[in-house]
Amino acid sequence: MRYIIILILFLGCNDGQNQTLPSSTGAHSEIVVVVDDSLWDNKLNKTFSQVFNGPIKGLGKIEKEFNIIQINNSEFSQVFRRHKNIIIFSDNEKTQNDKWAKDQLVIQLNINSNTNSLLETFQKVKSIFVIDELNYLRKKTKKTSNKLIENQIKKRFNIEVLIPKKYTNIIMSNELCWMQYNPKEKDEISQILVFTVNEAKKTIDNTILNAVDSVFFKYIKGSAEHSFVKIEKLYNPHIEQNICRGLWRLENGFMGGPFIFKTYFFDKKTVISLAFTFSPNTQKRDIIKEFEAIL
Repeated sequence: MRYIIILILFLGCNDGQNQTLPSSTGAHSEIVVVVDDSLWDNKLNKTFSQVFNGPIKGLGKIEKEFNIIQINNSEFSQVFRRHKNIIIFSDNEKTQNDKWAKDQLVIQLNINSNTNSLLETFQKVKSIFVIDELNYLRKKTKKTSNKLIENQIKKRFNIEVLIPKKYTNIIMSNELCWMQYNPKEKDEISQILVFTVNEAKKTIDNTILNAVDSVFFKYIKGSAEHSFVKIEKLYNPHIEQNICRGLWRLENGFMGGPFIFKTYFFDKKTVISLAFTFSPNTQKRDIIKEFEAIL
């Protein structure tokens, strides 16, 4: 039997309807999948999990990009209908925002395809959820972000980044903007840096990576003598378009964690917006996704 998957994007509600909807529930990296067990177990689970449960690149430990909650059609109660992210396998093909709740994305898929086209379609659907999640995180952060620092960065570097209000400014100059989040009640340190490489580039190469290492060496020091942050060379950074993900470690120290940076290419320079975190014994997925949304 051959299966063809048809995906039609459709915005399903207007502003007036949105104002009367309840708030969505569930984590933003969680997707409810509505399909009966027989179809899920025999046709969909393996390919779907391959796409949606893949690991986030650039982390030291494996963390799934999305958590999946599969339920039968008979279990799709009002509680589940308010979930932020929903995929429904049905006879219809439609994508709707704010169908049953605010900030919600619901995708209906009609399954009738072979395995290869299933894989391709699930990848396309995943990309929709990825973009929607980043937009949601950016929109959420922007409501309370530090507009003063953001305007200074825009003026100095001609890029638009969001700085969550929990960050404090360490350095603000034409060469470097450095912000830090270091709460007393948590064993966590997160940092955001924006700086310029005075070379015109079109891709992320060793020049860019060396520039990041130079900024780490100059500014991000440990408490011990001759300790400084550097890119972990034992882990090859993952580079995709203008985004680089990887691991950092403290030279002559015992700290480490993930980093992510974006590059903005101009005619005579390259601007880098970078964030990294030290948060031992905790999952890094939400932190890294927030970084990607705001940088």
